[in-house]
Amino acid sequence: EPVTSEKLKRFCCLCCTSPTLSLIVKIPFMGFAPGQDITVSVNLENPTNVAINSVVCTLNQLCTLTATNPRKSTRVKNRELNTMTLGEVAEHSQGSWEKSLKIPACPPTLQDNCNVIKWEYILQVMAVSAGCHTNVEVDIPITIGTVPLIWGPPATFGTSPKAFGHPSIPSAPPETSAPLLPPAGPSRAQLYPHSAPPPSYDECMFGAANIKDDGDTDYTFGKMKFAPKYPIYKM
Repeated sequence: EPVTSEKLKRFCCLCCTSPTLSLIVKIPFMGFAPGQDITVSVNLENPTNVAINSVVCTLNQLCTLTATNPRKSTRVKNRELNTMTLGEVAEHSQGSWEKSLKIPACPPTLQDNCNVIKWEYILQVMAVSAGCHTNVEVDIPITIGTVPLIWGPPATFGTSPKAFGHPSIPSAPPETSAPLLPPAGPSRAQLYPHSAPPPSYDECMFGAANIKDDGDTDYTFGKMKFAPKYPIYKM
């Protein structure tokens, strides 16, 4: 599904209120796979007296870790996967951009199937205000999967079953009535074409972590560093 998100902001100084600043962010859909680009469209209307020093687009990974023994505790880590600076917008002006943000090798979204670890991803677009004013921020949650979703032209969706390789259904005689059939959706071959390249596997962008346990000593053998690898599509 395409997504459009808007944030409105008024800057106040003593008893005076500025006109409304508008920050609009659009992305073509919400589901991606590592290696794909997120096409981000940003429009900022700034009729105020406050300059926007920069507009920054960031892909953040939110990891929630939950322990239950010896007592329940939760730790949240917010890490930046990729970022780009779009530009600045002066007072009483506007700016528009459409750029791509690459998704690096990372684990897929995990929210409901595990009680120990949760992975979430947020696309954040922030307009950094000049002076002591607060920044304007738009956050869009996205889903990271393991297979890129390839779709056909919108005109082919919802057409007759014959268009998707199914046998056509004879029309009913004029004097009789027949129930309407639901529109046919895309076939599996359209969603996952055989021509799609297989993924490769890249190390986690944050590098190797120390996996030494508290009970390990200098005489413990084996590698004490480990870096997970995740599927990534060279697209």
